[in-house]
Amino acid sequence: IYRSMASRTNVSLVRKFLSVRGIPTCLLKAGEVHESDTKAGKSLFLIIPGNPGVIDFYDEFQKILHSASEGAIPVWGVAHAGHMEVPKDMTPKAGDLYELEDQINHKIAFIEDHIPANTRLVLIGHSIGCYIILEILRRKPNLPIQKGILLFPTIERMAQTPNGVVSKPLALNFRWAAYLAASLAYYLPDCIKLFLIRLHLRGSTMNPTAARRVSSLQP
Repeated sequence: IYRSMASRTNVSLVRKFLSVRGIPTCLLKAGEVHESDTKAGKSLFLIIPGNPGVIDFYDEFQKILHSASEGAIPVWGVAHAGHMEVPKDMTPKAGDLYELEDQINHKIAFIEDHIPANTRLVLIGHSIGCYIILEILRRKPNLPIQKGILLFPTIERMAQTPNGVVSKPLALNFRWAAYLAASLAYYLPDCIKLFLIRLHLRGSTMNPTAARRVSSLQP
């Protein structure tokens, strides 16, 4: 149903990289906010992703939201810092490894520097993006945020969940093995990586854009 809804939309997305206080950042936009719009207090949906913070995974979701408003409400999505391959004409910031605290500050900086003034902002978070939204609301109550929408929120006590009990020891004790495997997989031909993705998702409907982005992820 989701795929068929997206296929019926005629929404064009604009993908660009910009600098957020020195950090190369990918922005995916369905619709624009113009200066004349901000004077009237135009609404804007901003998606903050989960992990991995590759915003292209949300492209069909953005198209559906934008189409549902008949193009009246722009839908933007901002990637996590350091989670996407940076264009060759942009230089990554020195020490480009970012903790959760860095991601929170990165999203605050993006809103302050790149969201037009007087915009009626609605934040939409997925997974850890929900936690980031809660922190933005707590730390910056004066930002023009109308509401936050939390999708499958990851907020607290992750390590105590059934999955967390299993995954935390693996993450702590075998992280270098996982990094080695990911590094080796990164250099496989794209056709083999796509085959492995399809094999893993057999029986499921696969978003072609998402598959391409998974195959291009860097360890």
